[in-house]
Amino acid sequence: DDGPPERAFSPSMNIVSPGYFATLGAALAGRDFADADRAGGPDVVVVNRRFAERVFGTADALDRTFRYGTPEAPRTLRVVGVVGDGRYASWHEQPEPFMWLPLAQWPAPQQNILLRSPLPHAELARAVAAAIAAVDPDLPVPQLHAMQDTIALSILPQRIAALAGGAIG
Repeated sequence: DDGPPERAFSPSMNIVSPGYFATLGAALAGRDFADADRAGGPDVVVVNRRFAERVFGTADALDRTFRYGTPEAPRTLRVVGVVGDGRYASWHEQPEPFMWLPLAQWPAPQQNILLRSPLPHAELARAVAAAIAAVDPDLPVPQLHAMQDTIALSILPQRIAALAGGAIG
């Protein structure tokens, strides 16, 4: 909290709702966000191990605090969970400090929805469209993409290079 300015950095982050880590099947030390993590309540955060080590010098960051935000309006965040390092933007990126903030405390105008379901893709798409229409029939129906398709698309250039290298060899 009172470190020198040169220790400050701007970590990558995501804004998520309760259940995000369970939906992804991520191992979480501590706890996930809860419905009680609302605006006006204590500000909370989940961080990855790399973040915990950079800020606190150890992966044991649970219940520790740090300041986040602008110098004019810093907020003190309490770490309620720590997850392992992962890839957040690209399959080939190096681990970097990352944090997740609860949507109820950090409202964002645009969100993605992650679903875990045993339903086939087409059946899930119909169920999502029906659920959205039940809330507001004028809302647009989002495009659904299976996670394995998204991952496959992200590594397509490497797969093409491997096929070309194999064909040439």
